[in-house]
Amino acid sequence: MPTPSFYNTGTATVAALGTAVTGQGTAWLNSIRPGDLFGTHKGAGIRVLTVNSNTSLTLAYAWTGGAQTTAAYEIAITPDSARMQETTRQLLELLTNGTLSSFAGLDGTGGDKGVMLSGAGVAATFPLTAYARTLLDDANNTDARATLLATGNLHRVTAITASTTHSFATASKSCLIEVLGGGGGGAGANPTGATTASAGAGGGAGGYARGFYAIAASTTIANVTVGAAGSGGSAGTNGGAGGSSSCSAGGISALTGGGGGGGVVPQASAVTMVRSGGTGGTASGGADVNAPGQSGGSSYSHGSTINSTMNALSGQGAASIYGSGGDAVTARGSSAAGSAGGAASGYGAGGGGASRVGDANTNSGGNGAPGLVIIWEFR
Repeated sequence: MPTPSFYNTGTATVAALGTAVTGQGTAWLNSIRPGDLFGTHKGAGIRVLTVNSNTSLTLAYAWTGGAQTTAAYEIAITPDSARMQETTRQLLELLTNGTLSSFAGLDGTGGDKGVMLSGAGVAATFPLTAYARTLLDDANNTDARATLLATGNLHRVTAITASTTHSFATASKSCLIEVLGGGGGGAGANPTGATTASAGAGGGAGGYARGFYAIAASTTIANVTVGAAGSGGSAGTNGGAGGSSSCSAGGISALTGGGGGGGVVPQASAVTMVRSGGTGGTASGGADVNAPGQSGGSSYSHGSTINSTMNALSGQGAASIYGSGGDAVTARGSSAAGSAGGAASGYGAGGGGASRVGDANTNSGGNGAPGLVIIWEFR
């Protein structure tokens, strides 16, 4: 039996110049398709835009056949061959507008490429790595943030101020290690009488080593030694040297930051005396940086043989990357005077020397600052 070329079951209502058609007793949903022609009962059909339900159609253009209410109607069924011809025409139009042809000319050699339109009808590729794709498939910013933080990002920092065994986090794949030796103490001052002056030199700073390393799967701990602070010299003695700091782990060469040297105390003298500060600590083993510590400041003093006003200027403690050196102090006058050296602050810095003039009393140098090891861990 041939397929009907029209549909006219029931009645239809449509306003003059309207696009909404309402059916009565109709079954349009499974019988009519967009592209069929409503109104051939009036001699000129209007294309159906949408079939909304069994009793509702929307026309593509205004109805020009005049208003009708629950009246007879006819819809011409567009043959499948005509629909195929239109679909083919639309496809050919797409193929000739440049967009599809530009996609066809892309080279995907090597893979890991994305495709984009860089202009009208102009397609191009861009690098799209496997990691980038893990970010693109995230549904929201929370998932994207988790992806970004999953690898290659800093997730743990440990500042170590006492010798210990450090355990790496399971997720850590690489680390930055900083090692700083302890700072030396400042020297004490020891004049021997009313005409003498004495000024202690400053302590040196600890050496600094730094390196970035991959953490082997078998490496779980690092052995850490933190150098002690050098003590300030007392009763006219030299400042104590700072202790060395170190860090070593499987597959990671030992980093060492040597301790700073202690300041030197001069002989009490009625004439001019100058003493050099404690030497800076050495450094070794760092993959990126091995920097010796700064030397402590020199001291200067003269007694009454040079001038009735005696002077004693102690040496400043050396600063480090993570600490400030102890202050230098001055004693000046024709009678007894003096001050203890300033203590270092932070880590790895040297203590300041003491000063004294005009009697046989003494003043102590300032203590240095302890060493430090910092381990930065990355996923």
